[in-house]
Amino acid sequence: MDLTVINVMRPGDNLEMHYINSLNQDLILETLIYDVVSDDEILIHNPLHSGKLYMIPMNIEVTTFAKRAEFGVVYFKMQLLKREKIGNVFTIRCRITSKLEKQQRRHFFRVRMFKDMSVYCMVDTFGHPVDYYIFDPDAVEEQQVNFKVDILDLSGGGVGLRSRFEVPVGTYIYGELPILNNPIRVTGIVVRCQESSKNIGEFDLGVKFVDLESEHVRAITSYVFKSQQQARRRELD
Repeated sequence: MDLTVINVMRPGDNLEMHYINSLNQDLILETLIYDVVSDDEILIHNPLHSGKLYMIPMNIEVTTFAKRAEFGVVYFKMQLLKREKIGNVFTIRCRITSKLEKQQRRHFFRVRMFKDMSVYCMVDTFGHPVDYYIFDPDAVEEQQVNFKVDILDLSGGGVGLRSRFEVPVGTYIYGELPILNNPIRVTGIVVRCQESSKNIGEFDLGVKFVDLESEHVRAITSYVFKSQQQARRRELD
């Protein structure tokens, strides 16, 4: 099925809008589709930022993401045309200004990092990782093992790491993401561990974040999105 406005979008669907304000802050705004007007225009509810109404300016273009089970994540650009009040609902008329494209990898953008990060895991007296440490820290005698990793890529759902140590799948690891002015403390579970195809004696880890607060997810995805925009500008230059 073609990725068109009529095929992909439905009233009530959630949308995520990325908007860079006058202070050069990359904001993630949430909204709903109020109505699909035509094959290039939609009406959306006035967006929210951190749960509060946000008065976004008109006549600007924003990058927007929609998610449907049959298509996955679709992204596109749209121009905000004008505000319209329909009954008691405040809406914004928008024109789709680009093709609808499928996000191939996953719902969250990823960005290449190649940065150092200090992490640790817990092991028992035999050196085996304590997989359930965060649930029952008193269950066994354990000790903390600190080690360094390289951040290969990052998204709001997890992080790719390179380690000199083989870390079994199911291991919980802990650390702080060194990407923001206020580093974010994260807990993750290793969901993939394989020998690096490029670096002998090293391992590539796929780590899924566990119980990451929504504000931290927004901060990470905002950082990733801004980094991708900067990379695209450098490519164009």
